[in-house]
Amino acid sequence: MGLLGLARTYVFFVIDLASRKVEVAGICGQPDGPWMEQMARNLLDAVNGFLRGKCYLIVDRDPLYTREFRDALTREGTKVLLLPARSPNLNAFAERLVLSVRSECLSRMIPLGERHLRRAVSESVAHYHHERNHQGLANALPVPAAAANEDGPVHRSQHLGDSSTTTTAPPHDVGIVPSPYSALSSFGTGRSTNASCAARVQCQCSKSEQSRLRVPTYECARLVELLRELSESDA
Repeated sequence: MGLLGLARTYVFFVIDLASRKVEVAGICGQPDGPWMEQMARNLLDAVNGFLRGKCYLIVDRDPLYTREFRDALTREGTKVLLLPARSPNLNAFAERLVLSVRSECLSRMIPLGERHLRRAVSESVAHYHHERNHQGLANALPVPAAAANEDGPVHRSQHLGDSSTTTTAPPHDVGIVPSPYSALSSFGTGRSTNASCAARVQCQCSKSEQSRLRVPTYECARLVELLRELSESDA
């Protein structure tokens, strides 16, 4: 959302097919060739690059995947595989993640700017990693937490207001576990050689759409509280 109405922001992410771990490489309002080339260098960083050691990267035919972007990956041993035109079913894991983030997070709020969007996407990915079971992993978590007691107390955590609520039992011999998702989370890195795939999310909302929204009073209070937290963190 922008002061002039419609605004579009791109979220560039990479997902590891073997572990289902997700890395948000960057968020930008106007991505271009140099920005994508920098994202490639970040993903191939020698210390914590998410694509370090990966053999393949599956991408669609978006023009943002420039020749410079593909060459930077190829030089480090990661082969870029271009999908056929108009074939989202061949990039099903990335497309399913886009659907999850949109339906469970972005469709329930109005991002007030890039910083707000970053926080929303970050908490959504943290929920995806630590609290959401994946059938493709035999109902396991991509980043499992410590084992819980069978009769211990239950901790209830909320993310982004009431848009997502989870209940978890604490690990062995530990009291109530504080929620690790109240702030921006750091994303893990993968080291497997399985193929990864990349996609992007577009978030937009026009003024006419905003005028039709009916926000309850308690939601307005949460929004004011979130804005206050963002302003304090900027200070």
